[in-house]
Amino acid sequence: MPLHLLGRAIAAREYVGRDAAHWFHFEAFPRRALYFALRLYGSNDQVKAEFKLKNPVRGPFPIWQAEPLPTARTNGDLVFTLHEISATPAVDPNLKGAHGLTCRAQVDVSRDGQTVPGWKQESLVISDATGNRGAVFFCRLEPVLKVEATLSRTAEAAFDQSEIWRIEHLTVPESGATTPVRKSRQISQALLEVLAVAGAGRYVWSNDVCIAARALDPSDRSPSRSGEEGGSGYRIDTYSVPQPHVVLKILDWQGTERITLRGQDDQGRSFIGSTLREFPGTPKRTNDLRTCEFDLPEGAKFINLEFIVHHPITVEFFVKPPRP
Repeated sequence: MPLHLLGRAIAAREYVGRDAAHWFHFEAFPRRALYFALRLYGSNDQVKAEFKLKNPVRGPFPIWQAEPLPTARTNGDLVFTLHEISATPAVDPNLKGAHGLTCRAQVDVSRDGQTVPGWKQESLVISDATGNRGAVFFCRLEPVLKVEATLSRTAEAAFDQSEIWRIEHLTVPESGATTPVRKSRQISQALLEVLAVAGAGRYVWSNDVCIAARALDPSDRSPSRSGEEGGSGYRIDTYSVPQPHVVLKILDWQGTERITLRGQDDQGRSFIGSTLREFPGTPKRTNDLRTCEFDLPEGAKFINLEFIVHHPITVEFFVKPPRP
């Protein structure tokens, strides 16, 4: 059976002199199969060579049992219900035909039978009993898949007071200017240090002190960032932000928390800022200067800010593979 119809192949090459060695990593493939057919295509889409390869990782593997949909999981007083999982063909233009399926899951959150607003799905991971695991692709020959859906709350959700840090009555700065804050607070396992609120502009910070600031030119509206560290312990951060923002550092960050910003201006108008998170595989740098942007209501003079530290929830379901 053609392997490229069942999983995604990621190709790379290495050169030794004038010769090139090619290798392929398959994100998902039928690991229970005895043999694979490896086909090489030429520029005219004709098969140039075909090899029969023995499967080096055939198993044995366990057999999972699928749950009928809808199916639910509980976390405290919350109920996470998987109603549907769907798939669409994922086509690689460099290969012949569809070689994988991209999955989507409909997961609702409820409490006492009532929908709980303010939740969003962050990620979806698909795996099977043979060891295939990925964000979108799966082996369509496996009878059961494990769906891991990670959900987190949005700024519109309800939060416990222990998750919220409020800083009130901050002067709204002009573009290219800052309002110093210099406050810190431990929330959960994250230590937040807010240095300033700043308007849209280009800024240079040295060891947590703003040493240069200016408004952005009309033609300079794209965000940019660069950092430099010296052997004597100094650090310089230069960045451009086309929005009002908070300048902060996050110390003792475990990397699993989400940090969401929301606020209210002196006229009682609410606004929402961005959410900070760490992504798997990225190094944790607790000394980095970070910015959290927000859309400020027009005419605001003072603002109250809320920094919310909260954790995502991952739920697992065992289901039959979806059909495209």
